[in-house]
Amino acid sequence: AYRFPDLYPQLEQLHSTDSLLNILQAPISYDGTLIPTPAIGRVLMDDTARVNAILASPAAQAALPEDVRFRWSAHVVDYEYLELIALKATADGQPLFSGECITDVEQIKVKKGNIPNVSLTMNEQAAEAWAQYTREHVGESIAFVVDGAVYSYPTIMAEIPGGKSQIAGNMTFEEADDMVSVLKHGPLPCEVRIVEENIVNPK
Repeated sequence: AYRFPDLYPQLEQLHSTDSLLNILQAPISYDGTLIPTPAIGRVLMDDTARVNAILASPAAQAALPEDVRFRWSAHVVDYEYLELIALKATADGQPLFSGECITDVEQIKVKKGNIPNVSLTMNEQAAEAWAQYTREHVGESIAFVVDGAVYSYPTIMAEIPGGKSQIAGNMTFEEADDMVSVLKHGPLPCEVRIVEENIVNPK
C-alpha cells in the first residue's frame, strides 16, 4: 500500500519541476513529520484539473512508481477540497473484489460515539477469500472505489470472518448514506484496492 512518506521523494522531484506540492495541502504535521496516509493531499476543487495534468505529465510518469494510481475522493472535504488518494494497482490491474460480491449493505446506527457505520455482507465465495485476505493484511487498508471515485479507505484491524464487515469513522452520516446508496444501486463494479487509513471491524 502506498502512503504519503513512500511517495514523498518523487513528489519532491515533481515539486522542482511542476510545483505539485505547492498545490497540494500535503499531510505533514507541524513538526515536519510525514503522516502515513494514502491521502497525499487536499486540493481545491478548482485545481483538480491542474493536478491531473501534472500527474499525466512525462515528468510525473518518469518519477512515480508504475503501479501507483491516483483517484479523487467522492466527497468534498471542508466545503471546497477533494482528497487525492494514492492506490496501488494489482498485478493484473483488476480490483481485488467487485461489487458483485456484495449481497447487502446498510448504514447501522451506533449510539456510542454517534459514529456512522456502514455494514457490508459478502456472498459465501467472496467471504472465504475476504477472511483470508484480511488475515494476511492486518494493518493495511482497502479502498472502495465506485466509478473512479474513492468512497472510503478503511484500515483492516483484524481478520474478518463470515463475510460481514463494518466501516466506521471519517465520514458523515450523509456520506455513509451516499455510500450505501451507491453500493446498492450505483455504478458497479465496485473496486476494492489496498491503501491505508480508517477502520474496518469484524461484525
